[in-house]
Amino acid sequence: MKKQNPSALIDLLRTGVESHQQMEFSSFQKAFDSYEKSEPAQDSTFSTWNAYVLYFIDCWIDAANHEWQYHEPILKGDWVLLAEELIRAVSESCPFEPLRLRGDILENY
Repeated sequence: MKKQNPSALIDLLRTGVESHQQMEFSSFQKAFDSYEKSEPAQDSTFSTWNAYVLYFIDCWIDAANHEWQYHEPILKGDWVLLAEELIRAVSESCPFEPLRLRGDILENY
């Protein structure tokens, strides 16, 4: 997958949603690793989204691997909701803005 293509990033997030629903993260981890090894993004707006989403996914996988103990205030069920919001934002080419959860800005995600 190439990072220049927003649809590849959206597909990666959708893989995460499916993996989360099935509670089976190995295919998500493989897709994430493959995506990270691809070429760097060229467009600066997309680069910002790309970096934000990759960090979010890395934290999501980390949380899943550690029985949802890390990355508070995000709870187990929140990850899919946040991923769906990211899918919307990337697919609509929204200007970059950190996500909000329960009124708090998730600046590190």
